[in-house]
Amino acid sequence: MLVYIVYDIESTKPGNRRRQKIVKKLLKTGLYRIQKSVFIGNIHKNDADEISVFCEKMIDEALKMEERDALEDKIYIFPVSKDDFNSVRMIGAGFDKKLVADEILALVI
Repeated sequence: MLVYIVYDIESTKPGNRRRQKIVKKLLKTGLYRIQKSVFIGNIHKNDADEISVFCEKMIDEALKMEERDALEDKIYIFPVSKDDFNSVRMIGAGFDKKLVADEILALVI
C-alpha cells in the first residue's frame, strides 16, 4: 500500500531524539524521504500498523518521562490509492514516482 507519512515533532533536545528514532524506523521500513518531515513509499499494511504502534509508543514513553514537548508531536499516516498517487502534481524539485511506488527496483544515477 502506498502511504505518505508526515510528522511535526518539537525541536527540543528530547524531541530531536524522538525524531531521529522515528526517521530511522521509517527509512528502515523502506520509505523514501521526499522532504525533511515527509516520507512516502509502498509498504505492507502490517508495516504501516507497526510504524503507528512504534510512534505511539515513542510519544507515550516521552510523556511518562514528563517530556511535555511530546504533547505537541504529530504524526500522520495517509494511505494513498494508485490512481490518486498517479495524479500527484509536483512543482519544483520532485521525486521519482516509479521508484517510490516500487514500479522499478533501483534507480541508478
